[in-house]
Amino acid sequence: MYINIGKDIIIKVDDIIGIFDIEGNNKKDYLNSIIERLNEKKSIIDISDGNPKSLILYKKAGNERGILSNISSYSLGKKKKIIN
Repeated sequence: MYINIGKDIIIKVDDIIGIFDIEGNNKKDYLNSIIERLNEKKSIIDISDGNPKSLILYKKAGNERGILSNISSYSLGKKKKIIN
């Protein structure tokens, strides 16, 4: 099964490691360090139009990747439940 995370990007549900709330998370320092590490590896894309609400962490070809989305983690989580 697949989930649409915005901007016509779909990800296989089995490849998703986690969907994290950027806005309200009390562990922002931890998420920022993950985002910085992915930036250094050039393994992250930003489809949020400058307003990131969630970080989708997933594996592709055995490598960890990330996507910053302007769709909330709550909404993405609901989509995932509908698909399953």
